[in-house]
Amino acid sequence: MDNTQDKDQLAGWIMERVNNWEDWRKNNYDERWNEYYRLWRGFWTETDKNRAGERSRIICPELAQAVETCVAELEDATFIRDRFIDVKDDVEEPDQQEQLDAYVRQLLDDYAETGVPQAIAEVFFNGALYGTGIAKIVVDQIKDPVIDNSNPDLPSIVFNTSYKVKLVPISPRNFVIDPIAKGINEALGCAHIISVPLSVVQKRIADGIYRNIPLNSYQESVEDLQALSEFEGRDKSAFCKVVEYHGLVPKKFLAKKEQLFDELESAINEMNMDTTIKAVDDGDDGELVEAIVTIVNND
Repeated sequence: MDNTQDKDQLAGWIMERVNNWEDWRKNNYDERWNEYYRLWRGFWTETDKNRAGERSRIICPELAQAVETCVAELEDATFIRDRFIDVKDDVEEPDQQEQLDAYVRQLLDDYAETGVPQAIAEVFFNGALYGTGIAKIVVDQIKDPVIDNSNPDLPSIVFNTSYKVKLVPISPRNFVIDPIAKGINEALGCAHIISVPLSVVQKRIADGIYRNIPLNSYQESVEDLQALSEFEGRDKSAFCKVVEYHGLVPKKFLAKKEQLFDELESAINEMNMDTTIKAVDDGDDGELVEAIVTIVNND
């Protein structure tokens, strides 16, 4: 079986479960979430009538005020101090306290640069409006161009590689999870479903982040904007549907699976890390292993 067929089967295995989880979420929550959003924005629709003969279209601003007040109080409680995080020194050596303070200051500067406080505020808002606040940690590889003066007669441009850690808030509307599980650790998997501009996906293919496959636009809408009383007239031809799956997948579908996991487990053991690769047996699917899989346009 070639790698392309393995990946196609992997995508089908994941999308079958993601679609079922998304249907469960829509059937149980989307109608109420749409109502919460419209009331917060002050939009009125026929479905918001309490009686058939009701003619009033007044949207009371108290709900929006309550949500914003709650979020503001959470932000004040979290960021009331400039140093809103701290590091606990278990060893309590006086000589190391100054070094720990320097680490905290650097961490706060990195948080400010990558917009972590703003992301936390958005998570607070989603929690206040929908009842659930979700975020994911993303590590970006950054290549910064610098001038190389090692040869004074012929300066050149080289790229220094650095890594930035960001917090990305996720709307509950764009998130699905195994409904049977009580939390992330118990779930078979979860997925972040978003619309991404076509140009962004093309750039990620060019950078080698995504594998090079025939890319078509996604014609269906990921979000029902009309249910939110918002305009649906965007250019859908310029968007792709991206599903980022985090969870367990059949090991047999992963290319070069035996070598990959054997080398990873060996490297972890050499570093003396108290970590094991999570693997379970799921009947016909065989051994399941943890993976992050990105699927574009359900392919």
